[in-house]
Amino acid sequence: VFKTSSHAPRFYQVDNVKWVVGSHNTYEKIASSSATLRSQIIIHLENGIPFQPQTGDGIIFNDANTLDLIMSQIPKQYLRSPKEIITGSSWWYRDFGNFLFVRNYLLDRYKIKFSDVDLNLGYAIAEGRQESNELSLDKSGDLYIRLLQSAAGDKIQILGLDISTQSKRNNFAWIHIGQYTAGTKFKIITDGQINIINAFAVVPSNEMSRISTQVLNELNQLKPSSHTSDLIPVSYIQESPTSYKVQVQEPNKWLVFSESFDAQWELIDSKTGKILTPVPAYDMLNGYYVSDIGEYLLKYKPQKYVLTGSLISLITLVLTAIIWQVSKYAKK
Repeated sequence: VFKTSSHAPRFYQVDNVKWVVGSHNTYEKIASSSATLRSQIIIHLENGIPFQPQTGDGIIFNDANTLDLIMSQIPKQYLRSPKEIITGSSWWYRDFGNFLFVRNYLLDRYKIKFSDVDLNLGYAIAEGRQESNELSLDKSGDLYIRLLQSAAGDKIQILGLDISTQSKRNNFAWIHIGQYTAGTKFKIITDGQINIINAFAVVPSNEMSRISTQVLNELNQLKPSSHTSDLIPVSYIQESPTSYKVQVQEPNKWLVFSESFDAQWELIDSKTGKILTPVPAYDMLNGYYVSDIGEYLLKYKPQKYVLTGSLISLITLVLTAIIWQVSKYAKK
């Protein structure tokens, strides 16, 4: 049994966010700065979160660069799993649910401490010098590949480009291959102890330009904040385990609901009816950016289906009892 010496309240507000790009060992690296953890929410953009910084927010490039930030904002429709693309008996694959196996395998066999996410796309893994079958993609545009750069890597060759995978980074990195025309055949050749490909992306040039411009504009407007205040308390009434009334007293701040993250916890503005959906604050709690003060309703969306199901069950029970009684007397 574990007991914490202190814990956060069920609801509280903080001033701003630390947006994180890269490896998920962020907490290990900043654990010594308790003020940062208590006054700012940590949000990893690789979790599929839109990069929408507010005044006073900051950004952490954790073994990552600007291209990794831009690619975190690419719509999922442009991403492809390596298992769909790479063929050849020399490669082996793991689905996204096997991330823990891959993490332990790299640590045990190659002494690589790896803590990155796989975007729910899985892994294509090659050990030693390997060559794939002829491959092709069905879309045209800018071609990118997300691969592991590690101390056990060497290089990957694709479409005539030699990409170094030798690095102390021990983390996935996005690499721009160049313009690609749908149907063009190519092979992937690997050198080194181990190489892992996590994703392919083919993005239309105009769409890539739009996303890059938007992300860089947001990045250039970021100004580091020195604010280190403690948590801002929030009063609330628990109507049921799936319903709360929350009184927000501070505008333009992040509201944290200290329950395990679930995208179906909806925060509803009582005055306007506007619905806010959560982002994973600290990767596991529910965070909402609230711009106005006032009363908000927090509801768990699936609960309405439970009530409907209970009503149907009650009606069914009553009808069954009536039928049973009618059948009983009819036999007599």
